[in-house]
Amino acid sequence: MAKIVSLDIGGKRTGMAETDAMQMMAFPLKTVLTEHLLEELTTYITSELPEVIVIGDPDGIEGMSTDSSELVSAWVSKIKIKWPLINVV
Repeated sequence: MAKIVSLDIGGKRTGMAETDAMQMMAFPLKTVLTEHLLEELTTYITSELPEVIVIGDPDGIEGMSTDSSELVSAWVSKIKIKWPLINVV
């Protein structure tokens, strides 16, 4: 099994975490400046070859959109375009 990488995207910083190769446990990886996220992901994906990228959904109370929803949606689109063979959820 390949690892899963997860992202908690924010306006200034993004938290990254990864699973072990058996996808049983997740571990914090690093915090990066969001403006450098594509470069950081490129480095990570090249070395670790994850099968899935999980992106945190910033829904608020009762599933309503938040101020961050549009930002995260834009990043999801960028990531899906750059890595079309990786499942982004």
